[in-house]
Amino acid sequence: MAGEADEDGQVHLAVDGALGIITLELPSKLNAMTPTMARQMFEVADQVNADDDVRVVVLRGAGDRAFCAGSDIKHFADYASTWEYRNRRNYVDAVWAIRKPVVARLHGHVLGGGLEMALNFDLRVAGESARFACSEILRGWHAGDSVTLLPRLVGPGQAARLLLTGDTIDAAEAHRIGLVEFLVPDNDLDDKVHQLALSIAKNPPIALQVTKRLARTASLQPLEIARQWSEDAQVYCFETEDAKEGQEAFREKRPPVFKGR
Repeated sequence: MAGEADEDGQVHLAVDGALGIITLELPSKLNAMTPTMARQMFEVADQVNADDDVRVVVLRGAGDRAFCAGSDIKHFADYASTWEYRNRRNYVDAVWAIRKPVVARLHGHVLGGGLEMALNFDLRVAGESARFACSEILRGWHAGDSVTLLPRLVGPGQAARLLLTGDTIDAAEAHRIGLVEFLVPDNDLDDKVHQLALSIAKNPPIALQVTKRLARTASLQPLEIARQWSEDAQVYCFETEDAKEGQEAFREKRPPVFKGR
């Protein structure tokens, strides 16, 4: 049984104060995602969404060689039909469903579905060892969520370059084209991710989630509608206890204490 569990991998959630730290754990296969791990990803996504103490999520891969190399291709044969595959529980959908800000800790291989997951995060911190590729095209299919999200992040030209060639780029190139927001030495990766996550977590939880939702949908709406949504959401935020606390703290020249109410 232990061997089977090792083969299937796992997705582990640890809560550290205001941070929910999700770890992909199948380092022997570069943390390639199995159906078991996909199901667990939905479970931990539900857990962090429901836990009011968790304000920011960090997602990382176990081991030294990879964040995630995408799906474990050997499991594709488990699906009886393409329709069954279409209706699988897609781990990328679980990442998308996390309502709280998500920071990616990226090192080693970030390939295929691993890159798709990274594109669904709000901020990406890469160590110098990170290598990125939309490798699906080399196997015979298009790059899933990368096709829709990558052009929004790096522009249509750079996206086409990666999507159509399947070429691998290093962390410095990923940073140059805007694929990752932060580039640090591997030895500094944990500290940078932790500091960044904590700097976000100190902000009011309701406003954080509203901001994430608005930023995600703004580019999908006509400007006038997006502006109206923003104004309406701001009025809602003004009615929270945290907004009142923020104003009082400013007047009293002290750090605010936000409670998510």
